Amino acid sequence: MLNKFITTEDGSITCLEPECGELYHNRAGAYTEALNNYAKPCALEKRVKKQKQIAVLDSCFGLGYNTFVFINELLEQLNTNNLGGVLETCRIVAIDRDRDIVKLLPEILAQSQFKLLCQTLDSNQMLDTLQNSAIYSFNPKADSSFSISLELKFADLRRAVLRLVENEEQFDCIFHDGFSPIAMPELWTIDLFQLYKKLLNSDGRIITYSSAYAIRSALKQCGLQIRKTIAVGKKSGGTIAFKNSEEIVDNENIFFLSQEENEKLSSHSGIPYRDPDFKYSRAQIVENREAEIRQAKLCANK
Repeated sequence: MLNKFITTEDGSITCLEPECGELYHNRAGAYTEALNNYAKPCALEKRVKKQKQIAVLDSCFGLGYNTFVFINELLEQLNTNNLGGVLETCRIVAIDRDRDIVKLLPEILAQSQFKLLCQTLDSNQMLDTLQNSAIYSFNPKADSSFSISLELKFADLRRAVLRLVENEEQFDCIFHDGFSPIAMPELWTIDLFQLYKKLLNSDGRIITYSSAYAIRSALKQCGLQIRKTIAVGKKSGGTIAFKNSEEIVDNENIFFLSQEENEKLSSHSGIPYRDPDFKYSRAQIVENREAEIRQAKLCANK
């Protein structure tokens, strides 16, 4: 169980995951990372005005920043537009393996950045509901029919996503925020990303903090187009993958990959992690990728 909070450079808090030895967030700022690498690339201003429903999948919910910052930004858009758009509902499905993580969420929500969110909902009731994997719904304004629902599923991500595909679910935005591919390669396979593609609406987006070539290449091999998001701290910008390039505009802090970055996708660094039956161990996934890299090098030298 996590029990020690660490303050990041923007003043927001995060934790160290003891199993893999990685922080849950960028040292430059947990809140800043969630805002710039996840919430802003969703193009909420446009969606609020043109969509009746918004559906979000938050894979690897963790300390909840991506979901909570997304809701914060959505509430600000609704306040700015005075609910003048057509949006009626926002549905968020979050997945995490650790049920105990909910015990840490009061500390996260107590931060000043989430004042608007906590003024709008009963946070105690929400946390009790999430602990039981039930759906928590709330209405941001008493005089409006608009509602937000949040469901936190405690499960192996791969199995949970398979069930979503079987149920023919569809999402506008898919947040992927697992620990690094080095630490947990089973969360970064091309096979998982192929499932994400099936879950994605025609103008939907898969969004992740990772800039690893193996990850970007895997998304590209799924038939998706790739861009990068703004850099946070010392890390490179994250990655956004989508089906329809017409939905991506220049003023969203979304950028084309450089020529060098594109070339790397076709190099040995771009060979993806694979887990076709979602049964391989971490060691097997890494060993298989290393064998594929060795084979590619042999072929290149012939």
